[in-house]
Amino acid sequence: MKVKSKEILKLQEVIGSGIKYIRGKLGLTQEALASIANLSRVHLNNIESGKHLPSAEAFIVLRTKYGVDLNALVEGKKKLFSAPDGVPGEDSDLEDEFLYYFRNSEIFRYQMFQTMKKFMLMEKEFVLKEISMIPKPTFLD
Repeated sequence: MKVKSKEILKLQEVIGSGIKYIRGKLGLTQEALASIANLSRVHLNNIESGKHLPSAEAFIVLRTKYGVDLNALVEGKKKLFSAPDGVPGEDSDLEDEFLYYFRNSEIFRYQMFQTMKKFMLMEKEFVLKEISMIPKPTFLD
């Protein structure tokens, strides 16, 4: 078995705690972030625990989907969301972040429309059910 150097172990801890911090700031569960980054929940847990390093794909997802400053992540800084190129930073409000990702992410738009479609179908079914439960007025007979 290979023994990892102290530098690699420290890097794993720094990146793992940074990813856990990011996940918390985004309000995501391990399952949700793992799914988005194409990882298993167990692997993400191992990354957050400092046992493994994330894949290049996971880094790319963090950067492109959430605007994470990868240099800051590797350096262990707490200001992990960068603001260059119009990407919303940590201090931006939720509406700015939503609009940015809505305008700049096809995946985000697709997921949002799918969610809206499901909601509208559920709402339609709910309304139709509620309407069917309303007794017919007697004066219409």
